[in-house]
Amino acid sequence: LSLSLSLSLSLSLSLSPCTQFILVPAQPQLRLVDGGSRYKGRVEINIGGMWGTICDDKFDANAAKVVCKTLGLP
Repeated sequence: LSLSLSLSLSLSLSLSPCTQFILVPAQPQLRLVDGGSRYKGRVEINIGGMWGTICDDKFDANAAKVVCKTLGLP
């Protein structure tokens, strides 16, 4: 999982085990689901009109910061 603050992302989409890698647009469409609040949840990304969970392998604090920034969260 590689992320940068410029939001040029390469993320793993885990519709199956974390083996698929796809290039994501500079302005990805993300959401948090099933977390019980606006600030918690599983991170999902929309690619081609289909929502999928972002694999959490090697997902760290830097990745979380990028997701929060993308979602407009503090």
